[in-house]
Amino acid sequence: MLLVGGMEIGATAQFKGNRQEYRMFWPLVSSFRFLRTFIAILCFSSLSAWAESPENVGFYYGDEAPISTLYGYDWLVLQPDMVAEARIDLLGKGGIKPLAYVAIDEIARSHQLYLNIREDWVLGENPAWDSVILDITNQDVQEFILDKLIFAAVSRGFQGVFLDTLDSHRLTERGRSRTAEFIKAQASIISALKARHPDTIVIANRGFHLPASTKQ
Repeated sequence: MLLVGGMEIGATAQFKGNRQEYRMFWPLVSSFRFLRTFIAILCFSSLSAWAESPENVGFYYGDEAPISTLYGYDWLVLQPDMVAEARIDLLGKGGIKPLAYVAIDEIARSHQLYLNIREDWVLGENPAWDSVILDITNQDVQEFILDKLIFAAVSRGFQGVFLDTLDSHRLTERGRSRTAEFIKAQASIISALKARHPDTIVIANRGFHLPASTKQ
């Protein structure tokens, strides 16, 4: 079941030929934004081998919820900048795999690392979420995403990443006219992650455009 702001919504998805039920939970204030993510995740592509197919995948984007509430999931997607190491450790001890939410093509102005973003890294804005769109074809931007967002999360105990906003570059003129370059940059980021942490779970939301080499 999917719980959104006190409303229960049934949702099922096909994965590996089996019918899976995914349960989502997040704060009311974020329900509309992440309902969009939920609809998209029904068509996600997994980029790493799934030794175990989870029956319940939870999404919680907000301040830390009571730990007992979060224990109902096999995998749990969290915002790294809003969860403490002690919480990650407790989830792991409870048999839950915490996954880090990582936006690839953009970063919110409310993110704690936003002040690290250089002006020449920015291609445009996404006013819907008060974020800026990043030029991930820039090698410095790729290194920032890998070192500060992805590798930093894995080192804290996150066992995987949920990669989102892979299509935000299309909101800019350069992103639309040079799409192949952005896809190549996304594939490069994923390949670097897999090379350094081959056992890390990787889920790409709306990642069907990625080359086959990233999905092996």
